[in-house]
Amino acid sequence: MTVHAKFRQDQSDKLDKAPVVLRFAGLFPHQLWKFRLHDKRAGGDLAHVDQDMSGLNEVLAGGPGWQKRICTEVAEMREHNFEERLGALRAKSRISQAEREAAKGPSDPWRESAKGPLREGILTVNKAWFGGAGIFEWDPERVAEFREVAMKFLTQHFPDDQLRFASAHVDEEAYHIHFVVAVWSEKNSANSGRQVVLQPSANPLLKNYEHAQDLAGETFAKIGITRGKRHAEARRKARAEDAPQPETRHHVPPSKWRAEERRAAQAERKRILGDARMEAKAVAEGARDLAKATGRKSRKRAIKEAQARKRRAGRETAAAERSRDAAEAEARQFEEAAAAANSRKEAIEAEVVAMEPMVKGYEERAEAAAQKYREQKAAREAEEARLKEAGEKVRVKVAEAEVISDAIETGLELVADGALAWQEASADQPSRLTWGTTAPKTKQAQDEKLKEIRPAMRMVTRIAQLVARTVKRVLAKERQKLKQDADYVRGLRQKWEPEDEARLSRITLGGIDSGPK
Repeated sequence: MTVHAKFRQDQSDKLDKAPVVLRFAGLFPHQLWKFRLHDKRAGGDLAHVDQDMSGLNEVLAGGPGWQKRICTEVAEMREHNFEERLGALRAKSRISQAEREAAKGPSDPWRESAKGPLREGILTVNKAWFGGAGIFEWDPERVAEFREVAMKFLTQHFPDDQLRFASAHVDEEAYHIHFVVAVWSEKNSANSGRQVVLQPSANPLLKNYEHAQDLAGETFAKIGITRGKRHAEARRKARAEDAPQPETRHHVPPSKWRAEERRAAQAERKRILGDARMEAKAVAEGARDLAKATGRKSRKRAIKEAQARKRRAGRETAAAERSRDAAEAEARQFEEAAAAANSRKEAIEAEVVAMEPMVKGYEERAEAAAQKYREQKAAREAEEARLKEAGEKVRVKVAEAEVISDAIETGLELVADGALAWQEASADQPSRLTWGTTAPKTKQAQDEKLKEIRPAMRMVTRIAQLVARTVKRVLAKERQKLKQDADYVRGLRQKWEPEDEARLSRITLGGIDSGPK
């Protein structure tokens, strides 16, 4: 026979106003089976559930196979993002990096997180607002109003198939709605292509839970349900005013609360058992004292009766002695009983004393093991945090290096094509990097090129300067060589010109002499 939960009814009045309860928790796709197990009441902690009423639970959103559809989408996007990443790297001629990515294989389509990329949530209100604990105490009209407003709130703020599942539970003390949300987001980049990832923060409610509480309070106000207390705002105000922080409230899951109640009951049981043992000890000591007192009184009475009988008649002496012997035997029995009780008491006390070191040893070893576990857990968490931080730094450095590498590559192409050139200082302007003859024609195109090389502008400027100065030095050397060749030719001309003039003079003079006289 299965024992189901029956709810205890308190004497509190029905509430006309109560704060709305909206909570979210992270969830990984592989944990969806746990959510379904709880929703179907197929396992887990069911001590708080009236399973006779579980058949009345209803699905409000999401058809059969919604968990499988989420897992299928995750698998498809894992492959899609992988292909997009490889295609983008190959398009940029980063073949070696593409090969490294291919060796790693596909990765999960979400940022690494300890909470998971999905969100499960719950919407409810204090059971007294519905009318009491359990479905038989609820006001059907209030239940219908709450269901209508809750589903309007969920479908409005989780549009475009973000709300994957919602179900109403009526087999617990308060009516409530469980739901699951999956938010897909697209990101485009030159290095990774079109990436589709699960990103809860893309939804404003999941990005800022305080904003979610505000919207829930506004939506439910029309049926008498208000926003909860502004604890986060109170803490910010206290910090701003340098005042003591208000006590931080933590949500305690029902299963954990019930476990604490069980531990408290066990502690109370141990206390009652200890009190009973103390009372038994007191009773044993009282029995011993009573036996001693009874023995003393019996001996006195027997002696007096024997003496009286001896004085009354000698014939009754034998009978009096037998009576005396009987009284003494009775006294001895009382004494033996008292001695046995005392011995048993001492044995029990000895057992308790003997067990004290053992119990103390168990407690010390348990405390040492717990302390060791806490230290190992703290060290492991610190190491995980350090590795995560180091990995994040490496990813940032790699991303920066990729951007700078792209900028340098673009800058080298512009310098090599003559689109960018270094201009040395002149009388009217300083040295600077300027556009060359093959530069882009429009201002917009030039600005786009400058935006691409800006991360490596200093290096591109230095490369253009080195190229210009190298070309200048080469040209200077060529000019020097040409000057030397010209000086050599000029020297030959100067050497040959006197001989040519003398030859011409002789020719001229010879012609004059040979004329008629």
